[in-house]
Amino acid sequence: MLATPSVTPEPSCHPVFIDQSTLARVKVGLRTTTTTTTATTTVAINIKTTTTATTTTTTTTTTTTTSTSVVVVVVVVVVVVVVVVVVVVVVVVVVVVIVIEATVAVVVVTAVDVVELVVVVEVIVVVVVVVVVVVVVVVVIVVVVVKLLEIVEVVVTVVVVLIMVVVVVVVIVVVVISNISVITRSETAEFSEEGREGCACV
Repeated sequence: MLATPSVTPEPSCHPVFIDQSTLARVKVGLRTTTTTTTATTTVAINIKTTTTATTTTTTTTTTTTTSTSVVVVVVVVVVVVVVVVVVVVVVVVVVVVIVIEATVAVVVVTAVDVVELVVVVEVIVVVVVVVVVVVVVVVVIVVVVVKLLEIVEVVVTVVVVLIMVVVVVVVIVVVVISNISVITRSETAEFSEEGREGCACV
């Protein structure tokens, strides 16, 4: 027997009729859901604030201008004050020296060497006292002038003038005391000789 080839029957295509209600149900089942995802990105911005402090320094320079007349007046006043003080000191010292010399001449009649020693001591003491007094006065006046005027030229002028005054006054004091001492020594020697002659006669 001959083999009979198998024939696969073709499927039959039958039209399918879908009514509106069925179609609506199918559409509902096939509905597409769209999900929208929104991505939120947070960006942190650091703003750095720099505060700059500015310090302003104001320097005020005050210039003091002193006229020449004021300087001259100050110098004259200073010199007059110093001269008056020195004259007073000299007068007091001379009076003291005269009193001491007179006392020594009366009490120590024959001791001429003692009188000379006392005179030398007196001269030294007088010179030291005068110099100390004048220096103190000069220092005080210079300090006052510096505080009032604050000018270097004025201070230098005042100091120079005062040094000259001090030198002159010291020379005058030494000369006066030396003259007093010479007169006293001569009177003491004469009195001593008269005393010796009187004793010899007796």
